[in-house]
This record gives sequence, C-alpha cells and structure tokens, in this order.
Amino acid sequence: MAETLVTILTAHLLGDFILQTNWMVMNRRRFGVLLLHVFIVTTVSCLLMGAFHWLILLIIFLVHFV
Repeated sequence: MAETLVTILTAHLLGDFILQTNWMVMNRRRFGVLLLHVFIVTTVSCLLMGAFHWLILLIIFLVHFV
C-alpha cells in the first residue's frame, strides 16, 4: 500500500511540475485542458505502477478531476 501511495504522489508531482506546461496552467479552467492534465497524471500513475489497476486509476482520475 505504501508503494502505491508513493507512486501516486510521484506521478502527481511529475504531472504538476514536469509535464504540465505554462499554457496548461494558464488555461486550467478550460474543461479540455483539465481533462488533458488529469489524463497525464493518470497515465503516469499507470506507467509508474507497472500494471493496469483500473480501480486505482479510476479513483486517481476522479479525485484529481474534482
């Protein structure tokens, strides 16, 4: 469980500070940009977990979207 939390945190940090462009930050209120950002964080989470855990990824997607 702790490994999963570290993975999710790492994915979030990568998605927010490395993979998110200035344009995305400036336009984050636009629905499409928000979806793109959430998709990036979810995809990075999946890649770092090394497996497709659909329930965990769905929770990440929904929580990050909200």
